[in-house]
Amino acid sequence: MKKVSVPAEGRDGGIAALADGILLVNRKGASWFVDKDRALHPLAVAVPVNVREFLDDPATAGLVMAPQFGVKDILVDERDGVVRLFASFNFWFAEQDCYGLRVALLETSLASLRGEASPSGEWRTVLDTRPCMPLTRMPGGGSPHPTLGAAGRLALRSPTELLVSVGGFRGENEMIPSSEYWSADNSYGKVLLVDLSSGTSRPFTVGHRNPQGLVVTRDGAIWETEHAARGGDELNRLVDGQNYGYPAVSYGTTYDAMIWPSNPQQGRHEGFARPTNVWMPSVGISQVVALEKGGFPYWQGDLVVASMAMEHLYRVRIEDGRAIYAEPMRLDHRIRDLVEANDGSLVAKTDDDFLIYLTNVTAGSAAAQALAPAERGQLIATTCMGCHTLTPGGNQGIGPNLHRIVGRDIASSEGYGYSAALKGLDGVWEGELLKRFIADPAFVAPGTTMAKLPTYSDQQLADLLAYLETLR
Repeated sequence: MKKVSVPAEGRDGGIAALADGILLVNRKGASWFVDKDRALHPLAVAVPVNVREFLDDPATAGLVMAPQFGVKDILVDERDGVVRLFASFNFWFAEQDCYGLRVALLETSLASLRGEASPSGEWRTVLDTRPCMPLTRMPGGGSPHPTLGAAGRLALRSPTELLVSVGGFRGENEMIPSSEYWSADNSYGKVLLVDLSSGTSRPFTVGHRNPQGLVVTRDGAIWETEHAARGGDELNRLVDGQNYGYPAVSYGTTYDAMIWPSNPQQGRHEGFARPTNVWMPSVGISQVVALEKGGFPYWQGDLVVASMAMEHLYRVRIEDGRAIYAEPMRLDHRIRDLVEANDGSLVAKTDDDFLIYLTNVTAGSAAAQALAPAERGQLIATTCMGCHTLTPGGNQGIGPNLHRIVGRDIASSEGYGYSAALKGLDGVWEGELLKRFIADPAFVAPGTTMAKLPTYSDQQLADLLAYLETLR
């Protein structure tokens, strides 16, 4: 895990894989290319989010939570020498004193987007949500603020079909009639399908509260994550035309009660498309990605879900349409966005202005060469753990405990039943002897029951010994 400080302006904004690096756009629309060496290059390309106009309008006087207005997501599509950059962002309509979610598209070249050539192309709007919404008010008619649940995640279903998640654009505890919420006459609480050829859009799925994550996998499956209220964050597999239940039903509860008032069967999700996985309590769910580029071979095809409140990543194994498990991995940062880079690494954007790079380091990988010898040796030692424990006081297994093996008399681990071959061998386990034994046990101690391991290079044996020497 490596962290890179970035001028991300806190929450929102987005990241996307671009060539051999990452494109970063912050909440206010400024952009950078982060190259393969993780150096930042400011770009002239700017997302046309009208933050300044919004803040300067007299209609927003007394505004609170202003950082909730901004860029919500970006999406890069490289195809046939053309790069399409999609961006979703709040847009303020000053004439009507209202706002919504806008999606815009910039068609340009890779060189232009990476800052290697002059900017080219112009932004064009491909979606404005409707109707235009007034600002939410604090309880009791207090200060206005932009919605916390704008959503705005982007994913391509095909070269001409763009999926856009749109939140409810309402107060956190505002109960809305289901018929109004699900109506095709408005864009909110839905995942929309935008036809990029015709410029038209329609509801793809309905019944979403705050859909924070969206990904289309190589096999065409569409996965969405969304915030529930209190308890019950969801992972959903989206099917065209389905209703996912909000606001009629939820596994969660309202913020001021222990029930979901409109649910006829508390704690159930009857009559609607059910989630594939539910997090109880809520984890403050965020983006979801599918691991498909080979950077994590044992995790290939798994989903990775980001969280803000719990500061975790969750690796979700899907089999036969079911979530078999969701393995938590703590990052200690609120994770706002997540992307699989083209080199297979995972990159997370955090709310405290970092990019976190997660790289799979195995004993034979190029990434391992940057580690210290003992760290490389620790990776190699994972093969030892099938037969040996390595911790102080660890149980005897198929082989003896290896804690403090370097400098220990041969065949002296208390409580282990050694073979006659090792009992008859005098001496102390030290560097060269231990390396020779690991490389070919039967050569050092004919008749030993220890099997010969896969062939190690001299460098690997030295690294393994360097790690074993730390077990003191």
